[in-house]
Amino acid sequence: MPGTTANSRCVAIVAAALVLSAFGGLALAAEFDQPAITASPTTSGYSVLTYGTRNPNCRQWTDRCVVCTMFGCSNIAIACQPRDVVCTDPPPEAGK
Repeated sequence: MPGTTANSRCVAIVAAALVLSAFGGLALAAEFDQPAITASPTTSGYSVLTYGTRNPNCRQWTDRCVVCTMFGCSNIAIACQPRDVVCTDPPPEAGK
């Protein structure tokens, strides 16, 4: 019976698609259960996200993973190990 085999294949394909989509949904749900990334203070005691409020004259700073300005910060690099936060764009010196 050729019709039965074709129907069996269709049912198997639809069942496989449903199972795969269910696992995809579980993986997506697990991704949302992850805690938000928070800035950890470096050895200097400054968090890269709060450095600008403590040093308002600095126009750009970094911990070698994230680069920040007064308008926001970049995304963190993959597998990056933060270092001490440093100002990379200090204010111009007076008289220059």
